Amino acid sequence: MPRSTLNGLAVSAGMLASVTALAQPTLEWETVISVTTELIEGADDMVVDAAGHAIVTGYLPVERDFFVLKLDPDGELMWMRTIGGEGLDHAGGIAVDEAGDIFVAGRSLSDDFPTRRAYQGVKHGPSDAILMKLDGDDGSTIFSTYFGGSRGEWAYDIALGPGGTIVIAGQTDSIDLETVDPVQDQLTLIDCFCEDAFVTQFSSNGDAVLFSTYLGGTFDDVATAVRIDADGAITIAGRTRSHDFPAVAAMQPAYGGGEFDAFVARFDADHAIVYSTFLGGEKREIVQGLDIGADGAAFVAGSTRSPDFPTTPGVFQPDFVGGILSCEVPFGADRNCDDMFVTTVETDGTIGYSTFVGGQHDDEPRNLVVDDLGRAHVIGYTYSHDFPLGVPFGSVVALRLDAAGSAIEQTIVHDTPGPNAGSAVALDGGDVLIAASVGLPYDTYVARYRSGEAADLDGDGVVGFTDLLIVLSSWGPCPDCPADLDGDGSVGLTDLLAVLAVWTGS
Repeated sequence: MPRSTLNGLAVSAGMLASVTALAQPTLEWETVISVTTELIEGADDMVVDAAGHAIVTGYLPVERDFFVLKLDPDGELMWMRTIGGEGLDHAGGIAVDEAGDIFVAGRSLSDDFPTRRAYQGVKHGPSDAILMKLDGDDGSTIFSTYFGGSRGEWAYDIALGPGGTIVIAGQTDSIDLETVDPVQDQLTLIDCFCEDAFVTQFSSNGDAVLFSTYLGGTFDDVATAVRIDADGAITIAGRTRSHDFPAVAAMQPAYGGGEFDAFVARFDADHAIVYSTFLGGEKREIVQGLDIGADGAAFVAGSTRSPDFPTTPGVFQPDFVGGILSCEVPFGADRNCDDMFVTTVETDGTIGYSTFVGGQHDDEPRNLVVDDLGRAHVIGYTYSHDFPLGVPFGSVVALRLDAAGSAIEQTIVHDTPGPNAGSAVALDGGDVLIAASVGLPYDTYVARYRSGEAADLDGDGVVGFTDLLIVLSSWGPCPDCPADLDGDGSVGLTDLLAVLAVWTGS
């Protein structure tokens, strides 16, 4: 693959369409929290409320419960709750409303999971999805309910929509899951009791189901992420191994092959499908992150083992780098290693950009958020010695792609063992917060960074007129000058364009 240099670091590319230079953020604080004395306890998801508090959830495998904790804007622990019953209970995702109250979705195998003001007060199957609302001040339960049919459900993610409505998405193999205004009113029962994806929308106080549908084909289909935009349109993403998964206005109408394909589907505010598409190549794709941009486009992050995964021209890494049959499988055949992928899907189902990110060994994202400028912030981990931009082997990595998907603008690196290390990323104004599992044994790690812009040459937090003057005053050959944003030893047009591309002030 062609390689260029940016501020002295190796950059994988089909040449950078954007000339925005790499900017390293500043660590504001970091904290490590031992929730219990267990050997393994790590973060799974995180959100930040309007006041800058970080809310983190994770799993306690010894107790088989989950925890929710809240940190103040300076990283100090405000409160922490352990939640569960006698069986296994797991939080799949969290969200926070404008008032600071917290919503948790997941699954429970406990007959005595703590319910309150429940829409469904009794577990219907071996495992049911769960939905909770917690008071942001102290974590006390406002409402808590099961949701499920006679077999099994798991809610992997949650999102809040207009009017405070609550959307959960996951998997079910129940033939009697409640449906309301469905696009698919029953489980696809052809060859097996395989899972279908489901998406369900509740009223703001959790006492009514407004929309609930299956979505799937012959084999296993799982929705791992959900978002709802300001217009009430719901987008879900996940994985499927059904060749007959319902494709509507699809950019990829056919199954790509292998163990799983990714899928992305969008429902309008009236619950009709706008598009539903496969996203994958000849091997395996898994979706780990989804967010919606200001224009309604879906940003999807996941992992792929497919050299023919669809990419678009001009992106950061158009070619698969993961080693072919280079990753070992215990008691099985060697497999292709995973690269990350980031793909955007427009509101009409057409592809925006699509890029690999990775090296020759396993690299996997865990979550993704999009900022107001349309830049994707992705967190995950790398096991590659040649991960782009010199990120060390075995690290948590959080990276920011530019709005075109053509350059990595910023990286945050935390060196820690464990493939489940980097789990969540959230934004708070100009700050980036990351959550991870660190150390052996694992503990919960949270850090806040002040984002940097390489074009902020005077360091005042604004890319504006004085930064432009610094570029102009340094024009010409100028090795090692801060204004040499593209690292070519000279300050020129590309550096000027880099400043103008991220202009934020005067």
